[in-house]
Amino acid sequence: MKKQYFFFAAALLSAAFTYAQNAATPNAGFETWTHTSSTVAYDDATGWNDLNSTTAGFGSVTCYKATAAGDFHSGTAAIKLVTTSVFGQNANGIATTGTINTSTQAITGGIAYTGRPDSIAGWFKSTPGSSDRGFIQLLLTGTSDTDTIGYVIFRAPSSAVSSYIYFSAPVWYKSTNPVTKSQWILSSSKGASGQQVGTTIYVDDLNLVFNPAGIQEEELLTGFHVGPNPAMNTVQVFNTKLTRGYIALFEVSGRKVATYQVNEASNAIDVTGLPQGIFLYTIFDEQGKALNNGKLLIQK
Repeated sequence: MKKQYFFFAAALLSAAFTYAQNAATPNAGFETWTHTSSTVAYDDATGWNDLNSTTAGFGSVTCYKATAAGDFHSGTAAIKLVTTSVFGQNANGIATTGTINTSTQAITGGIAYTGRPDSIAGWFKSTPGSSDRGFIQLLLTGTSDTDTIGYVIFRAPSSAVSSYIYFSAPVWYKSTNPVTKSQWILSSSKGASGQQVGTTIYVDDLNLVFNPAGIQEEELLTGFHVGPNPAMNTVQVFNTKLTRGYIALFEVSGRKVATYQVNEASNAIDVTGLPQGIFLYTIFDEQGKALNNGKLLIQK
């Protein structure tokens, strides 16, 4: 299993896709919270574990209920995670559906779950530190925590994202064994070292995306993932291998209607000017070689 470790203070610790907020993602819109009054008051998102109950005793909080205008995508709240100095050590802002062990500095366990989603999706904004940035991760395991069935991690960009944008990332499956448990980890910093105080990520409206046709094997091979599908106004083309190229959209008749460069790791495509309907897409490299193709449904 891919274990995520963190350091704290020495004494601390077609319309093929459907969307679902289910048992694997409790309180996916982060609307429900529990408030605790102490020397440093704090809020905890229902269904999620964080470090507030431990760090508050040292005068610091790393997980916040974000309710200010612009700090949530929908509803009335989102989750805000901030890397903070705790007792002289930099600690990630972490929220997880697993169990945080402050002694071993590991996250284990999770929620009973049997689904096999194609992708994760949601909305975020972030403020990275110097060489530091947050991430959103989902781990699917089998009969034990060491039996990794599927894994996906979305890393926030190294430049600031000041307004909410949509993200999507495919789940990579390494086993056909049944899934029995899921574990989300949201973190303001990228890993177990190099945390920068003030690095921040906001997350809202998490989703799991399901493709009845199965995993997009061609996307896994080429490194491109297109979503959401269906789409409304914006489509993200994720380019995990950073291949330089472009995506072309066609009507079902074969007429090309638009092309867009997809040279970055995450490429946002504005499709507001296109009518509702089914479009075909092909992704080409710089030499014009077709790398991937599929169908995209636009719904208004």
